[in-house]
Amino acid sequence: MKELITPTRSMGYPGIFLDFLSGAESARHFYLANNPGDVAAKLDTIDYDRISITRILQRQNEAFGASDKALAAIDRLADPRAVVVATGQQCVLFGGPLLILLKAVALAKAAVWLEKELDRPVVPIFWIAADDHDFAEINSTWFVTKAGELARHMYSADSGGVPASEIIMSDAEQLAELHTALKASLGDTEFTAELYDILGSSYTVGKSFVDAFGSYMAAITRELGIPLFSPSDTEVKRLSAGFFDKLLSNQNQLHEIISATNRDIVQQGYHIQAEKSDDSMHLFMHSPSRVAIHRNGEGCVCGDRKFSLSQLSSMVREQSSQFSTDVITRPMLQSHLFPVVSQIGGPSEIAYLAQINPLFRVFGLATPYYIARPSATLLERRPAKQMHDYGIAFDELTGDIETVINRIMAKSFPKDVEEHMKHMSSGVNAAFHADLESITSFDPALADFAKQSYGKIDFTMKTFQDKVFSAHKRKQKETRERIYRLGHLLFPNRSLQERVVNSNYFLSRYGIGLVTLLYDQLSIHETAHQIIRIGDEGER
Repeated sequence: MKELITPTRSMGYPGIFLDFLSGAESARHFYLANNPGDVAAKLDTIDYDRISITRILQRQNEAFGASDKALAAIDRLADPRAVVVATGQQCVLFGGPLLILLKAVALAKAAVWLEKELDRPVVPIFWIAADDHDFAEINSTWFVTKAGELARHMYSADSGGVPASEIIMSDAEQLAELHTALKASLGDTEFTAELYDILGSSYTVGKSFVDAFGSYMAAITRELGIPLFSPSDTEVKRLSAGFFDKLLSNQNQLHEIISATNRDIVQQGYHIQAEKSDDSMHLFMHSPSRVAIHRNGEGCVCGDRKFSLSQLSSMVREQSSQFSTDVITRPMLQSHLFPVVSQIGGPSEIAYLAQINPLFRVFGLATPYYIARPSATLLERRPAKQMHDYGIAFDELTGDIETVINRIMAKSFPKDVEEHMKHMSSGVNAAFHADLESITSFDPALADFAKQSYGKIDFTMKTFQDKVFSAHKRKQKETRERIYRLGHLLFPNRSLQERVVNSNYFLSRYGIGLVTLLYDQLSIHETAHQIIRIGDEGER
C-alpha cells in the first residue's frame, strides 16, 4: 500500500525543482528536451565509440562482480540503435543513504519504460562519481540503531584531496571497528548473514572507496541488471581527452552561456544551485590533489602553477588521466561517452541541470530528457501503527517534534487535573475581579495597578499550568521516546529518510528481496513523495 505526500519547500526541495515537477513554464523552459523520442533521433546523428566503451564497462563490471544480467545489458550497448538512461551518485561508505538504492531501482524501471516508448534497446548506466574529491561527503553514513537512535559511522583518513578512486581503505583496525559497530547497530536477523558477507567482502582493506562501493552495489542490485561505471579509468580518460580539449577551446562561449542562463534563473525567482566563480574553467587537474583550474588573463592557473592555453591543451591530450570535469561539465562528458537519451536526477541535480542545458549544443551533443528521481519513505508496520494510534500525519514530523508531542500529551492529560486547573484559574479570576471596581473607585490610579497585578497573577498561574503539564510529559517518557524514534526513522536530522538513513538498515530487516519489492512498488512517473509500506521485519 502506498500513500502520496505533496512535495514542499519544508521538505527540502528547491523551488525550481518543484516547478519542474508541476510543469510551470517559469522552470520548464530551462529544460530543452520535451520528449525522449526527439533526443533519440538526435543521438542517431552522433558517432560513439561503442566498442571501446563496451569493453571498459565489461572490464569494470567483471571486477565489481556484476551479475550476468548486468553484463548482458552491457552487450546490448554495441547495437548502433541502443541508447542509455543514466543516473549516478557519490561512492558513500557502506552504500550510503536510501536514495542511492532508490536511484538504482528507478534506473532499472526507466530503462524498461523507455525501451517500450522508443522501440529500441535502452541500457541503464549507473555513473559512480569516482573523480569527486570531497571526502567529507563519502566517508560517513547514518544508521538507525536497535534502540531507535541515529548513529553515524565514519571512516577517518587524510585523503589529501585526491579523487575518491584513489582513496584506499588501508586502516585495517579502523575498518574492523566499523564493521563491528555496524553489526551492533543493525543486530542479527534472518537476513543479516548474507548482508554482512556482502559488506565484509566489499569494504575490505586495500580497496578504494570506488571499488568497495561498486562491489557492494553490484551485489545488492544483481537482479536489476544495472551496469556500473567509473570515469576515473585510464581508458575512459583517453576517450575523454577530446572533450577536455574542446572544453578549453570554447571557454568564452561557455561562460557567456552560463552567465546568461544564471541571470535568467535569478530573474525567474530561483537561486543558483551550483555556484561557480567567473574565472572557473570547469576542469580539474590531479597533481595529485584534485585542484580546480581557473582563467588568468590569456592563460590559466592551477594552484601555484601557471599555463598558457596551448600548454594546457597539450596536457589534456597527452596526460588525460590527470584531468576531470566539474559539476557543470560532467553531464556533457557523460553524453560525450554514452548515447544518453535520458538522465534521472534528484532535486539538487535537476536544479543545477537548469544551468547547463544550453551547453550541450556547444559540444554537438543531444540534451537529455530529464526524469525526476522518485522520492520515497519506507514505512514499516510498527511505526505505521504508532502513527495511526497517536494520530500523527507524516508532514507533522517535518516540523517541530515537540509540537507533535505536546498535541499528543494534551489529549492524554488527566481530565480531572485539567478541570481542577481550569476551576482554580477561573476562581482566582472571579475572586480578584469581584469587588475590584468598588475597591479602586476612590483612586482611578489603582485600577491600572490592579490590572498590572492581575497580569502577574495570570502569568504565574499559566507558568504553574505549564509546569504541571511538563511534569505530565516527563511521566509519559515512553510515549515521548516512541515519537522521537518515529522522527529519527521517518524524518531524521530534519531531513527526508531517503537522504539520511543507510539502505542496509532496511536490507538487514527485509533482505535483498527488498530491492524487488521496491521495483514493484516505486513509481517512476509519480512526482509526489511516496510513502511505501513494507511488511513484517526479520527478528531482531
